[in-house]
Amino acid sequence: MFAAKAKNISDLDKVIEQIEAFRELDDAQRKEIVRLLDAYQIGGTKRGSLLNTVRLGRSYAMRMWQLSDLFDVDSDHCLLLKKGVIRGEVRKWIDDYATNGTYIAFDSEKSFFAWMGNPDAKADRQTALDVYTERGDVDAAAAIKKIMGASATDLRKFKQMMLSEKTLEDSIEANFPGFANFVQRPLQFIGRQYETTVGPIDILARDKKTGGYVVIELKKGRAADKVFGQLSRYMGWVKKNLAGDAPVAGMIVGTSIDDKLRAARDAHDTKIDLVTYSSKMSFKVE
Repeated sequence: MFAAKAKNISDLDKVIEQIEAFRELDDAQRKEIVRLLDAYQIGGTKRGSLLNTVRLGRSYAMRMWQLSDLFDVDSDHCLLLKKGVIRGEVRKWIDDYATNGTYIAFDSEKSFFAWMGNPDAKADRQTALDVYTERGDVDAAAAIKKIMGASATDLRKFKQMMLSEKTLEDSIEANFPGFANFVQRPLQFIGRQYETTVGPIDILARDKKTGGYVVIELKKGRAADKVFGQLSRYMGWVKKNLAGDAPVAGMIVGTSIDDKLRAARDAHDTKIDLVTYSSKMSFKVE
């Protein structure tokens, strides 16, 4: 917010003074400033208030920091690409982005920061496809698949798969006691699309008998390595942030389970169940 007020280089000293003054305020005074920012309404659906504008600007600032070693500032205080740096790996990165890069619409601030926290993450089509597939956004995922060259037949099959998986997730949540009976575990539902700093967990549950956590991921047509890696990452987060001394188990649910997924599961000692489940099954909740 303070930096945005700087119109030229001579304003920077004043901006720094404002930032230091803000840091010296107590919590109540800071909250009052945030409240006033939120109350000051401006035009636009996304920029409904000054506070929203500040929040929207943060992601651009953070990305600029990541790219800052590529830029210089000239005598007029304009950004310039550094001479001699657009070669080798940097040139390869820019060319790759020109071919495969795309805008990714995250559904929440936490999702964005979870992606930002991965140093290998790229704003490319495959990452966008993974993000949209993971959250069950059929239209956005299909649009990326089309850009990536999928045929009409492949698109139709992909949409059918995603809709089937979304129906499956809806069914598990709506009939969770029945699902728990089906897998023969005394599970208690905690949340769906449970937010973490490493991404949203499809379904988080707790074993009422052991007190342990169970991370449930839907296969969603993903390759065995990808879905297993994602499950492992979520289990690690739960162990560190929620479980304490309680055990953490995993479960992968899909309309079909292949040998590659079984091989990945068998290579680890951690308890991970593979469940074949159909949303057409009906349960009687008792």
